Amino acid sequence: MNEILRQTITLKMPPQAYHWRTGGGAEVDLILDRDGKLYPIEIKCKTNLTKHDTRGLRAFRETYKKKQVMTGLIVYAGKDCYRLDNNTIALPWDRAAITGSNPP
Repeated sequence: MNEILRQTITLKMPPQAYHWRTGGGAEVDLILDRDGKLYPIEIKCKTNLTKHDTRGLRAFRETYKKKQVMTGLIVYAGKDCYRLDNNTIALPWDRAAITGSNPP
């Protein structure tokens, strides 16, 4: 998460950064808020993701239906960049931090 935040300070207008959690336990590790758009990001220390790993992102999107919530990212310890669902991209942590590569 610190690496992501460190990269945002290079922007002319850095986003605001938040953590989000419900009373029921759903959470999103990092929400970047910029220009009226919300960018939800989860960080997982695992090599294989499942649809269950999108739980917090789905809850966030459901809670903020009237906001412009962009495609969510799950930064994880795997090797492949891929879509988990229509609203979520899995991005290997080393590709996000080192190369800045674009997801599919």
